[in-house]
Amino acid sequence: MPISGTHTVVGALLGTGLYASGADNLNWYKLTKIVISWFLSPALAATISFSLMVLVSALVMDTEKRKFRSRLLMMQLITAFCFVATVFVMINLMKFEVF
Repeated sequence: MPISGTHTVVGALLGTGLYASGADNLNWYKLTKIVISWFLSPALAATISFSLMVLVSALVMDTEKRKFRSRLLMMQLITAFCFVATVFVMINLMKFEVF
């Protein structure tokens, strides 16, 4: 089963922390948040990707119902929305010092 860098780093830090200071001195709340993010992140990404694909399929790829100019406009609007949403999320995450 493939393993990512975050799994490796968290596992190494967990093992070192257990060895150095014992289980009572670890922050289990933060570890729980990290493990939950490992499961929540792919599910959220899949949901957002599916929603965007349905939106693009309906507004951009439907050649029978929409003219070229309207499909081009929809593609630009969807791209602009994704860009603005990404910048908005990044700015808000920086406020919470996630990075």
